[in-house]
Parts: sequence; C-alpha cells; structure tokens
Amino acid sequence: MPPVYALDASDPDKWNEEVRDRAFSILDAHLKGEPSPVAPLPVEESKREERKAFRCSTCSKVLIGERQWVAHTKSRVHQKLKAKQRKKDRKGDPEEKTQIEK
Repeated sequence: MPPVYALDASDPDKWNEEVRDRAFSILDAHLKGEPSPVAPLPVEESKREERKAFRCSTCSKVLIGERQWVAHTKSRVHQKLKAKQRKKDRKGDPEEKTQIEK
C-alpha cells in the first residue's frame, strides 16, 4: 500500500500553503527518489481476526471480518430482512452468525 498523507484543507485562506505546496513537495520528493518532507499517516496492520469470514443466513451474504459483520447487522437492509423473516417465522430466533473456516 502506498503512503497516505493528511493535508489540512479546513482553512481556505491557507489552502495554497497547507495543501497545494505540501502536495507538490511530496510529489517532487517521490519523483526524485528522496524521502518525503511530510510524514505519512501511520499504517494500521491488519488483524488476523479481520480475515475471518462470516455468513449471514438472513441475507445470504458472506462478510469478511468482525467489523463488516457488525456493520452489516446494523444495516437497514439486514434489519428489514430480519423483521420480515421474524414475521414469517413468528419465532424471533436469535441472529445466526456462522464463521467460515478457511
């Protein structure tokens, strides 16, 4: 993954100094093979747990990682399908989360 830089564009009066000039200096250094004068953002190492795959039986979807699973279960589409399923089944079974082994 290439380095990612944070440039503060919140003040339009300082845009040239804070964004344009810094971006040009980063590009110039890269083209010359020199280190960047602006430090890149730290890279988060992917966690092993995030590689786990989960299957949502309600939506028939496979999701990679706990974060995607949580976001999916909170989504409007999932909530509507779950409510529809509950209405149909009249059971109100708990959420089914199945980890897929690799």
